[in-house]
Amino acid sequence: MGGLRAALAEVFSFVVPLAAPASYMGPGVAGFMVLGIIYLGYMYAKHPQTVTEVGLVHLDEPASGVVTED
Repeated sequence: MGGLRAALAEVFSFVVPLAAPASYMGPGVAGFMVLGIIYLGYMYAKHPQTVTEVGLVHLDEPASGVVTED
C-alpha cells in the first residue's frame, strides 16, 4: 500500500501520506472484503438457495408462480 502512495506522491505533488489511524483504513477495508468473499463462498457451497434468494430480493417483478396479495 505504501508503494502506491509513494508512486502517486511522485506524480501528484498534492498527495500526502495519511497519518495514523487513517492510514490503517485501506488494509482494514481490504481485510473485510476478503472475509466477505470467503463467507460468500462458504454460503454458496453450503446453502446456495439462500444466496440466490438474496439476489431475488432486489428484482422488481415477482418470480413466476409466486402469488402476491395486492
